[in-house]
Amino acid sequence: MKKVLTLLLIFSLIVGGTALSVYAYARTRQTTTDDGDAVNCLVLGKDQSSGNTDVMILVGYRPVQKSVTLMQIPRDTYYNANGEKMKINHLYPACLSKGMDEKNAISFVADALSTAFAVPIHGSLLVSLDTLSAFVDEIGGVPMNLPIPMQYHDEAQNLLIDLPAGERTLTGKEAVQFVRFRSDYLMGDIARLDAQKIFLASLYEKLKSTPNALEVAVSFLRDGSCVFAAEDSSWLTPTLARVYFEKSALQMSFLSMPGEASVSDGLWYYTPNKQALYEVLRDYFAFGHLKPDDVDSNTQLCKENDSRMENIYFSTGYSYKIYTQDEIKDITITKKE
Repeated sequence: MKKVLTLLLIFSLIVGGTALSVYAYARTRQTTTDDGDAVNCLVLGKDQSSGNTDVMILVGYRPVQKSVTLMQIPRDTYYNANGEKMKINHLYPACLSKGMDEKNAISFVADALSTAFAVPIHGSLLVSLDTLSAFVDEIGGVPMNLPIPMQYHDEAQNLLIDLPAGERTLTGKEAVQFVRFRSDYLMGDIARLDAQKIFLASLYEKLKSTPNALEVAVSFLRDGSCVFAAEDSSWLTPTLARVYFEKSALQMSFLSMPGEASVSDGLWYYTPNKQALYEVLRDYFAFGHLKPDDVDSNTQLCKENDSRMENIYFSTGYSYKIYTQDEIKDITITKKE
């Protein structure tokens, strides 16, 4: 039954700005909840050149509400790892440099975010951009309305992107180009996160209307193109069955972790707004009662004595947008002049 969770998560994994592969480590914890087979999954996408996990997405499935929520964690998010200050996307390679193997390093990242967010994380999936290309081709492409023309050439990466704006069905190669592009976005990485939301929503619509989508997912599992790993997968079967039979009725929601970017010591960092993050975690990812002080209780997501970061982190009345599947069309991406 792994094929169904693969179908649920595959469209959340294959995003990011550079060649990546997603390494996964899945764990099951004892939790008390009234939401049946509710589950959270952490997605990590590794940049092949730097080793950083440039894709980080928390996926929450709530069967009682018939909802799936995808929260993108910006790669530049500030993180204090026991005094070692870094961007969150560097935590994984930092673990490797200290002698951890891949499984333990990914477990460390998942535990770190679980602690910061004060919510359990049950599983993750491994996928690559090559798999995205093959998967999109196998399901016949993904219809999309590209928000701006996309042209970019990087000889060092052997990367050529040339996609006109407007409606078209992306091939696998073009889908990879779309999720990697950011050079002409006025808002840089933030706009790329929004572009990825557009792609994820489009891919989900295509999956719902593709009769053999499950068979395709199974084939990718069997040939090792994507991998789901778990220490104890006893929760998996009831969750997968429910997702499969309710896929047409599921309410999809997409958001970026609430916060803003600012410069500190010459580097750009993304800082979450603590109150807004608490609200999102409470409503979409928490098991049982979550208190505001539970979230980032060790203040690892904000640099102390940095006035810009602290203003973002502690401000009240912070606004943020959660897009439903139908609202994705309202996202506006602005091109640089």
